[in-house]
Amino acid sequence: MGRRRGRTALDTLAALAESAVDVYGRDLAQELAMPCGGMSEATTGRQVTTLLRKDQPPGSAEPDRSTGPVTSSS
Repeated sequence: MGRRRGRTALDTLAALAESAVDVYGRDLAQELAMPCGGMSEATTGRQVTTLLRKDQPPGSAEPDRSTGPVTSSS
């Protein structure tokens, strides 16, 4: 019973997180000064993820060469 409740809770959390990104993703990208008009949503999403990752300091990971450099406005 505990595993099922945990699984249900995680499914709900994932659905809420996905919905929040769907609603506010473009606003977040614009607030981070990332252009999102001409790029695909996947490219913009990867750049936002790279910029906001907590598990490694910015610039320490090998950059994703398929999307080009990620730059910030600071």
